[in-house]
Amino acid sequence: MINPFIAIIDQEMQLGAGGEDVGALPGVTLEMLEVNPGPINARVSGLSQFINPGPNQDPASNPGPQQVPAVQLAGFADGSVRTVQGNDQENSRGNNTWTGGTFFSNLSPPDAATNNAWGGTLTLTDQAGNSLNGILIGLLQPSVTNAQRSFLAIIIVAHSVGDWNGISGNGDATINWADQTFNGPFSAKLRITPPVQRKE
Repeated sequence: MINPFIAIIDQEMQLGAGGEDVGALPGVTLEMLEVNPGPINARVSGLSQFINPGPNQDPASNPGPQQVPAVQLAGFADGSVRTVQGNDQENSRGNNTWTGGTFFSNLSPPDAATNNAWGGTLTLTDQAGNSLNGILIGLLQPSVTNAQRSFLAIIIVAHSVGDWNGISGNGDATINWADQTFNGPFSAKLRITPPVQRKE
């Protein structure tokens, strides 16, 4: 079933066209992906700051990129990481809970004409210095009178260090602000899962 797909990839990527030894190229096996740490769950509370882009710039006099608003978030995090060595659940290092970590993120719309699709970077670090960097992409939920604002996002992990080294995967996040201004308290929930999970 997979051989025709591999043949198409080989043709499209023109593997070997430059004289390289295709068989010697590094790759990733299914087993390597399964060795990575398991699900990461985190709860975050902290403070948010809205950064106003200032007055609209005149495209005729300044054709550069349009300024956009941004929201900076900084908070304390606690959570858990279930780490498994291979597929051997009995030799799992267990459910590592941690408190006192940090969370930083910077969110903004991709351009000045967009007001509900936001994206940006995130950094999550536990108290032992294990950390990951990633991207948040999501939608700001419609405003409701006298209610908190929410941001529903997906997470894509780009880099990780420490005991989390090698983690890859994606997940989801929910960020809730206490009011409509994006200034002041916020709370968030994050979940990251490995790209490959074996069904038992």
